[in-house]
Amino acid sequence: MTLGEVVKAYRVERKLSMDNFAKLSGLSKGYISMLEKNRNPRTGKPIVPSIDTYTGVAKAMNMSIEDLMRLVGSEQLVSIAPTAKDDVDDIFDEDIRMLARNKMKDASPEEREKKKKQLRTIIEAMFE
Repeated sequence: MTLGEVVKAYRVERKLSMDNFAKLSGLSKGYISMLEKNRNPRTGKPIVPSIDTYTGVAKAMNMSIEDLMRLVGSEQLVSIAPTAKDDVDDIFDEDIRMLARNKMKDASPEEREKKKKQLRTIIEAMFE
């Protein structure tokens, strides 16, 4: 069983949305979706959740990390490296990407380039 299968079953049983589970776990909605699909959309490879991910999921499910790992079993690989708290996927979650898509859908190629440059400047300033 994968961690994503456990999360999905838990959410369905308790009628929790991905948004609600994300808030309870401290993980992004986008990452919850990837966990449940057990596939990284960029690489096509299976998800290898970190100990931090297990900790967040265990907290959301009100159980110990040890119990959660026993429930998942040995089929799921686990990364022992901690997750960066400023992970790009958490900062630029699906809601922000959707907003950008909606705002840019009718933009000309020149407008898109201008907006990309503006966004790059804003992001660089944000991380200084």
